[in-house]
Amino acid sequence: MLCCEVPRFRALADVVFRSWPGGQDRTTLATMTRARQPSVPWWRGIPAVRTSIDCDGARHRLLWRRGRFVLEDHPHLDGERALVALGADVPPCLAMLDTWLGALRDGGFLHEWAVTELGDDTRQRKFRTSWARAMRGEAQDMLVQLPLERAVAMGRVIAGFPHPLQDRLALGLAQAMSRSWGSGRWAELEPVLGRAIAVRARTAFVRSLRVLDAHPRPDALVPFRCELLAPGVTPSVTGRLAPQGSHAHVAVGPGWLAEVWGRGLSVVDDHLVLEVVSPSTVLAVGWVPAAGGLRPEVVEATLSRLDGTVVLS
Repeated sequence: MLCCEVPRFRALADVVFRSWPGGQDRTTLATMTRARQPSVPWWRGIPAVRTSIDCDGARHRLLWRRGRFVLEDHPHLDGERALVALGADVPPCLAMLDTWLGALRDGGFLHEWAVTELGDDTRQRKFRTSWARAMRGEAQDMLVQLPLERAVAMGRVIAGFPHPLQDRLALGLAQAMSRSWGSGRWAELEPVLGRAIAVRARTAFVRSLRVLDAHPRPDALVPFRCELLAPGVTPSVTGRLAPQGSHAHVAVGPGWLAEVWGRGLSVVDDHLVLEVVSPSTVLAVGWVPAAGGLRPEVVEATLSRLDGTVVLS
């Protein structure tokens, strides 16, 4: 059985302000976005996760921190792998690590992870039942996009890891995909990553509308579309909020998943955030009056803190 700890979220503004040089000149939005070079790793500001499992007659700790998955109670992995090569049983912790590394190479678990943002224990239990049937060769009604052998291997991620670890695995995969975007290496999964981002961006968009009264429909019913851009392309937003014809279309890059959503910055101060430009600067969606309603525009804003809460200024 797994148990899982997620430390309280520490906002990006808390942990990385000190590492960004001050006094930068303002530039145009397009130039700033093309030239931006993040000075901190993608995992900075994402809380660590610790889980534990039964292994070799004891409870062993598994830790995700700073972008790495670590077996805290197995300091001699090379020796253990040598024993396995000689015929010893694979320790459960080592099997978890191998599943993690295999998932980063394959990425097929993303088909299931993409479709829901919040951990759904009922959905996970149903998935485990389907996965067990596939393991026995009875039927494959999970990860049907993949061949059976691959579906069983990737299904182990969804069946075996708690939701916070699934999230961090997906963030690491998204960053790997972003680094080799357009090379063909991840062609199968690029649309799936787009769906994962769209699901999470829609949730953030709805949350960002709670202080606006420009449209009569419930926020969740405003038509919304999210387009996935290539890395380095300037994010954008179009649409309107009005008594009739409300809609929104946002376009963000694959880095949005880790750099914005993963850090808990998808909505700051009731603004949808499209990109982290620097550790203290984001591109966010603002709404301005236009033709009987409101139209969105991309604005550059500074992250700051007010009474312990991250806000925009």
